[in-house]
Amino acid sequence: PEDLEVEYVLAADVAYENRNFKPLIKAFRHFCQKGATVLLTEPGRVNGKEFVASLEKEGFTVSRSSQTVTYKDLTHQVSLTVLSIR
Repeated sequence: PEDLEVEYVLAADVAYENRNFKPLIKAFRHFCQKGATVLLTEPGRVNGKEFVASLEKEGFTVSRSSQTVTYKDLTHQVSLTVLSIR
């Protein structure tokens, strides 16, 4: 709904298909303009990296960090991107 207001949006592993980029950017912009912070995680896919790189060009302030996580004896590098609107 257009009037939905939230403090945070958590988007985990959503940028794996290029066709989703524009709708995701539109949704992120909508919530950030209402004051929400978007938390985006992705496991290091090429498309995910391209998507995160495109967010700055789209007018978002982007803060990145990463963490190594081990689960069931498998180690993964997971990135966290925090978005807001400039």
